[in-house]
Amino acid sequence: MVDPRQFWNDKILGWERDRYGLELDESPTLEKIASHASSSLRRRMALAGQLILPHIQGKRVVELGCGSGVLAESLIQAGAASYVGYDIAPAAVEGANARVKKEGLSDRIQFKAGDFSAESAPFEADQLFSLGLFDWLTHQQIEGLFRRAPKALHLHSISEKRRSLSQLAHRIYVHFAYGHRTQGYKPRYFSVDEMNELASPHLPTPLRPIRDRGMSFGIFLTNIPKSQEEGDD
Repeated sequence: MVDPRQFWNDKILGWERDRYGLELDESPTLEKIASHASSSLRRRMALAGQLILPHIQGKRVVELGCGSGVLAESLIQAGAASYVGYDIAPAAVEGANARVKKEGLSDRIQFKAGDFSAESAPFEADQLFSLGLFDWLTHQQIEGLFRRAPKALHLHSISEKRRSLSQLAHRIYVHFAYGHRTQGYKPRYFSVDEMNELASPHLPTPLRPIRDRGMSFGIFLTNIPKSQEEGDD
């Protein structure tokens, strides 16, 4: 299997650029095709902010698999006491720390590089969230992350295991874009029940799913209190 650190260090900055709607003139054709289908990821980012913001006033926010920390500044502006982002890719973390230093926010925003899924110390977090990270972790790694934050509010997006044309297209894209050469290092799909089996030994209440048509087969799992605007799943 490929080295995950090297995989993401080479991939993350271009992936963020393409998937979040920046210019694609230098991108390979296959990546352009994937980006046109990536409105679901932009919707995921926007919805994550909407779900988190009402609950972070004066709170410690931790993001796992943060990449460049696209949401960091907006969370601080909304009243979070602090933000810490963890990512396996040094390239993303170095650039993000340089950005917040330039903005004068280094006292409240920090980015840390390393394989945080291999550690065991508790997270100092009131709100813990991730966007797509669990797709790349093993069951054991995911359970370990829940174990390290039993009192936090959690918000995690996963790729829900289902039969759909969009998921079939995603599987085909992954195979031809990189899956055939990464020896099995590729995103995974989970059911809600699978995730709750991992979380339930460590969290006081089950994680509930939040589905949104704009996210294709992606869903959120959370124990954040349900809002009136959210409606029924």
